[in-house]
Amino acid sequence: MTSSPAKSELADIYASCAKCTCEGISDAFRAFDTLMEKSNANDTGENSIVPDLKLLNYIVYCWSESSHVPSDLHSEAVFHKLQSYHLKDLNPDARTYNLVIHSLVQRILDQSQIPRLIDCIFNYMETQSETVSICSPNASTFSTCINILSKCGLPEAPRQAEKFLEKMTHYYNNEKCPSPPTQSLYTLVLKAWSNSGLKIAGEGAENVLYQMEKSNIPGIYPDTIAFGAVLNTWGKLEDFTAANRAFTILKHMEARYKIDKKNAKPNTYCYTTVIDAFGRIGKAVEAERVLKRLLEAYFDSNDPDLQPDAVAFLSAINAWSKRGGYEGATKAESLLGEMQKLYLSTKNELLAPQTIPFSSVLHAWARSREKIAPHRAETILMMMQDLYESGCETVRPNRISYSTVIDCWAKSKEVGSAKRAEALLNKLDLLYKQTGDIELRPNTITFTSVMDAWAKSREEDSVLHVEAILRRMELMYESGAKYAKPNAYSYTIVLGAFAADSKANEKTIEKSFAILNKMKSLEKLGQVDMAPTTKTYGNVIRIIANRRGKHDNAKQVTELVQEMKTRGLKIDEFSLSYACLACARTRGPRNQQNAAFVAAKSFFREMLDTVKSPSAASFTNFILACCGNNQQLAEEAYVECCKLGYGRDVKVMRAVKRAAPHVLRSF
Repeated sequence: MTSSPAKSELADIYASCAKCTCEGISDAFRAFDTLMEKSNANDTGENSIVPDLKLLNYIVYCWSESSHVPSDLHSEAVFHKLQSYHLKDLNPDARTYNLVIHSLVQRILDQSQIPRLIDCIFNYMETQSETVSICSPNASTFSTCINILSKCGLPEAPRQAEKFLEKMTHYYNNEKCPSPPTQSLYTLVLKAWSNSGLKIAGEGAENVLYQMEKSNIPGIYPDTIAFGAVLNTWGKLEDFTAANRAFTILKHMEARYKIDKKNAKPNTYCYTTVIDAFGRIGKAVEAERVLKRLLEAYFDSNDPDLQPDAVAFLSAINAWSKRGGYEGATKAESLLGEMQKLYLSTKNELLAPQTIPFSSVLHAWARSREKIAPHRAETILMMMQDLYESGCETVRPNRISYSTVIDCWAKSKEVGSAKRAEALLNKLDLLYKQTGDIELRPNTITFTSVMDAWAKSREEDSVLHVEAILRRMELMYESGAKYAKPNAYSYTIVLGAFAADSKANEKTIEKSFAILNKMKSLEKLGQVDMAPTTKTYGNVIRIIANRRGKHDNAKQVTELVQEMKTRGLKIDEFSLSYACLACARTRGPRNQQNAAFVAAKSFFREMLDTVKSPSAASFTNFILACCGNNQQLAEEAYVECCKLGYGRDVKVMRAVKRAAPHVLRSF
């Protein structure tokens, strides 16, 4: 026995909806539209299915729950469909429209249109409800509208959410809605203010809190959650006045609760929010003061809701870390120690050692640039490693931890710092090989940091170490370790090491051009991260400038500068200054030296046009290029140099003495 055509049509619609796919949802709406056309044309048989609200709501429900919908069935298109059904005497009810509103965030083409479309749907429901009561907005409508507005993060959202709160109260007072606004809806309006990004968000949130305090609706009052939302709103503004306002509100909460225990009780979240508000703007002293206030409140009351946690300490640690300098680092480390002591004495698991606070202290020392910074950072790293190896799995040093300490050593001027940085790299690499833990895998940045440490160390054989690490990266990459792939910065560091090497010779020049050509070749093969940078060219120009003997240095640097311009790279002072020095050191036939001086004048003119205040070294290099070529230009350059305050610079005066000795006698 076969089913009737009508039942088959209905089964097809339900089957299409059940797929919850783009094609299924399209088929379901298409089939429903066909039924509507037949119904309106009276083209229905005795056993035909008449499209009704139940079927429509099922289709809209499946549309709202589907992970993907057709591009032509976005929220506004479906809303227009519902309007067309109303004109054909099929009236969608509040549930239908609520489903469309509920799906706005996922189903709208332009997120900025959410408030407008919510208004359109709500106003349409209100208008239609005058003749069709089932369209009237209900409690779910208001809740859905406010919930969507609280999440969208648009500047107009909080005022619109407040408007819906007022309308819901009006509906309730006029018996058009069975239930009044709830505490959770007020909290959502506070969230809308918090997410709005408006400068007046703090005042707006406080106004909602005031409305809650004055409300005569049972169950509506400013509780801890509401106060917390207001504190969070002020904290997000990242302004000292805003952070102070949050602190004032916190103290107000403390005073209210002390007078009457029925009032909102400050909890750890409230204190942490204020600590973070100060921490965001680098007000470390104020952040720590609020942390101490939390600790005192907890020890005085032993209230579990005031138990300090790692987040509270971390916010204060981060504040000191951002402060920078010796004080910032020592204070951050001191708070970390206090947190550990408190954990050991209280066994409060919320204070259990974690990687993030340790990492923040490592960053504090890295930012400090203090002489003892790498020593303190490495000590903390070893402490992390010891804790982890003793079974504390929440403190697991990772690549970032090691890289931070390596960076500390790289910035240190202490003898042996590069060697310490490389030792840490080798330890990290060994740990990765032993454990296979991807979080311990050194990457291009880690290797490059150690190369940079050697390049800046000026120690004997530093260039050999830089080249060795580069070769190590190349071999690893060739064997399949993509995480160790050298990039333009890696090769640029090698060139920088060559440029600073007092033992550089003709072979150094050859290796430098080999590296530059390799970078250009790899770039042509599609490796865009290998494209030479301004610094790359600048280092090669400096290497050429360091070369002595009969060489046409000027020609080579002129070609490099032109190549930089062709690539659209910025020609910086470093490149132009050493280009002048390369011209000054050009030796050979007179016509070659004349051409070098013409090039030097061009480079110097470009420098004056593009650099606001050229350095003493740049003036020195050009004045040297004037030696034996043009005393007047040397004198003019020295006059400009004096205007910038470099007239008594030793190197400048030495250059002037060679290029135009009579000038010094007149100054």
